[in-house]
Amino acid sequence: MTEVANQETDSKNPKAPRVSRAKNLEARLAEMEKKTKELREKLREEQRKEREENSRAVAALHKTEGLDVFDVEAWAAAMPQVKALLEKAQSALPQEADA
Repeated sequence: MTEVANQETDSKNPKAPRVSRAKNLEARLAEMEKKTKELREKLREEQRKEREENSRAVAALHKTEGLDVFDVEAWAAAMPQVKALLEKAQSALPQEADA
């Protein structure tokens, strides 16, 4: 018999080695872990982009409101009060529903 013929008979043989359930589950788990890693990276990238967009929007708002004329020392001194007011205003806004 040739080697090809042996392979064909082996594939028809019910006692031919099969991938065990454990190996199959390990492969599926590895695939899921890979997908999870990819999704986490995608989430981090989306969050980074959102922060960048927000930073640009805040900078534009400062400029349009004339707040860019104050020096950094004035901002540093007022920051605790500004932060407290922003946190209060943020908590009063309706929460976005995650889709």
